[in-house]
Amino acid sequence: MTAERDLDDYLFGQENFTAFSIFLNASENHFPNASFGDINGTTTSIPSGAGGGPAVRYFPWDNPQNIMTKKMSDDITSILQCYVFPVVTIVGIIGSILSLIVLCQKKLRSSTTTVVLIGLAFSDMLFLVTNFVRKSTCIIRDYDEALADKINATTFYYIFYLKTAFSRVSTLIVVLISVERLIAVAFPLKVKQIVTRLRMKAAVLFLYVLVFGSLAALPPQYTYIYIRGKPYISQTKFALDNKAPLEVYNEYFLPIVFRYIPVLVVLIVNIIIIAIISQSQRFQKSVTSLDPKRKEEQRKITRMLLSVAIIFLICLLPGDLLLLCSTAIDGFEFFGTYHNLFLVLSDICLLFEMINSSVNFITYMVLNRNFFETYVNLFCCCLHFMRVHRKTSGTQKSSNTKESDIGDKVKISLKDFSLDSGIEEKSKSENEASAVLAGKMNEAYIASE
Repeated sequence: MTAERDLDDYLFGQENFTAFSIFLNASENHFPNASFGDINGTTTSIPSGAGGGPAVRYFPWDNPQNIMTKKMSDDITSILQCYVFPVVTIVGIIGSILSLIVLCQKKLRSSTTTVVLIGLAFSDMLFLVTNFVRKSTCIIRDYDEALADKINATTFYYIFYLKTAFSRVSTLIVVLISVERLIAVAFPLKVKQIVTRLRMKAAVLFLYVLVFGSLAALPPQYTYIYIRGKPYISQTKFALDNKAPLEVYNEYFLPIVFRYIPVLVVLIVNIIIIAIISQSQRFQKSVTSLDPKRKEEQRKITRMLLSVAIIFLICLLPGDLLLLCSTAIDGFEFFGTYHNLFLVLSDICLLFEMINSSVNFITYMVLNRNFFETYVNLFCCCLHFMRVHRKTSGTQKSSNTKESDIGDKVKISLKDFSLDSGIEEKSKSENEASAVLAGKMNEAYIASE
């Protein structure tokens, strides 16, 4: 079983693969007589310009200077992509669907926090779905390698766009959650005036539009080409003609605006929230005007949303650190000397991001009593109804059986009674006839005397 060696693992942070596309295009255009063989082969022999002899070049995964072998890298990424990713994806999708069902119930949907959590559950679910489509080629490859290569190349440009967009929407929604909690903790008496349902709906919708609009330049950059009958991801003419601005857009604008800054904001805002809460006297004084029930409710909501933010930081910080290391350490990148190690760590970071999108349902169940009670009332009541219905049906069936048995017994008794009555009447008639006959015989005897 071979792991899918696409560039998605590299792109999830850096948003580009300029070097590989240029390499493929340049190889075909400038070295038409070069012997490439299989693109996933061991070495690439390209004629040198001045030395006269062949210059041996290695593909990133076969560079002998790698500190991790290709086999080890393939084994680890195969386990992750073919076994771990699908399990996390299924669990996360089911959790997101259950979250949406529970959050849309009347008891919860009136809350301003629920509006944001619905937007988060929706983006998490679609991120997991689109990511699974990208990684499903690992499983398909075991049955049809040509089909896996075709799906990988032909679906990349729009699936990668959708997957990245939903992932970044989730990131910004967590920022919105943190800001909303900061307002609730810092200004508990004014939070109802500042944070309204209408404003939160508008904010969530704005984040979706902002992310999808900002990432709209990704799909036009990529297409696919066939090299010796095999499809590969490549750059479009648009990408090649606008190399300089797109490099700034891909390598600086997108990662900084939608990755580094949101993580930093969530970290700072939640540190402030924790600091405010830790000053218990000040916090208690600021909420004395609130009724006890509302104070307790706000504490529980704050604790739950803090947990969501902390899980977000734990899961996304490794990816950010990986990208920083790839910038600081020479050769620690997809096309560098340590390609195999970088590929494995990229998949691990992607796994953390998937876990972040999968555990929110568990967080809500554990830390939000209203969510838990709504879930229990919704789903357990359905189970209880089914059980009661089955029990009622069984009881009714048993009752009908008993009634039928009683009816049969009554019929039998009536029949026996009729038979007995008939026998008695028959006996009575026979006795009467005998008496009459005896009387007549007596009368005849008296007359003869």
